[in-house]
Amino acid sequence: SQYDGMLFVLTYPHRAGFVMRDMRFSIDIVWVHEGKVVDIAPSVPIEPERKESDLTVYYPRSLASHVIELPAGWAQAHELKIGDPLAVLREDG
Repeated sequence: SQYDGMLFVLTYPHRAGFVMRDMRFSIDIVWVHEGKVVDIAPSVPIEPERKESDLTVYYPRSLASHVIELPAGWAQAHELKIGDPLAVLREDG
């Protein structure tokens, strides 16, 4: 749904690379550091015919402590830009 996504909490800030391994749909990849967006890879396409060694690796421009995968087009639809503040709220229960 429009509210689905996946959050990756990195063990230390670095330029974590992501690939579209076994993905069936395009996504936006958003890298976050110290509560701000540091890079966005919008509408990253699937690569179903590529071998593991040939998958495109997407890296951020700078260090990141979190990575969020969102439905393709989410960043544009919400006018998300590099430098924007972005907080992840946790709902317990």
